[in-house]
Amino acid sequence: MPIFEATGDDISSINIRGDYNVIDSLKFTSGNLTIGSNAQYTVVQNNIFDGDPYDPPGDQINDGHLYLYDNTHYTVIRNNYFHSINAHAIKTYSSSNMPTNISILYNRFYTGSVSYGLVTFKSSINTYEIAYNRFEDVTSNCISIGSAYGTPHNGLNIHHNVFDNCSNSVFTKLNTGTTGPLTGLLFHDNVIYNAFYVD
Repeated sequence: MPIFEATGDDISSINIRGDYNVIDSLKFTSGNLTIGSNAQYTVVQNNIFDGDPYDPPGDQINDGHLYLYDNTHYTVIRNNYFHSINAHAIKTYSSSNMPTNISILYNRFYTGSVSYGLVTFKSSINTYEIAYNRFEDVTSNCISIGSAYGTPHNGLNIHHNVFDNCSNSVFTKLNTGTTGPLTGLLFHDNVIYNAFYVD
């Protein structure tokens, strides 16, 4: 199993194309990490994502620190720190083979303002868990879902997160005209301080 660990230098960009990778303790300053097509069973942990990323990996991304593409199944994103960003912290996008079984756990999202949402799923959701994260001083939507293809979403569990001083939606659907039906949504045991609303 390849393990990418800290070298002491800032990372500008990494594109993962294989299975069973661990991205551990790196610092991305205005850079991005792409989990590319067919890269499955990836763990992204203990990293720092800071500043505004450049070199967007695709036309649909509008900038982003961590980007998941086709067939990026069984990805675990845990214990990372996303700071001072005016771009998407995490985004999925796919036109066909949607990412499935994504876990976003124990991360801190501190400040952020971007269209759509800080954590955005622009592809169909199938078995996603967002838990034990902290969203703080976020001026855009914290979590948003949608699909340019109107495909259905099934199995989204948002629980035990803290939303502190979030001035827009904590959770929202992007656009009713392009978003498919949502089933299997669980939103429970979250703590919301000084935040706006849940759509």
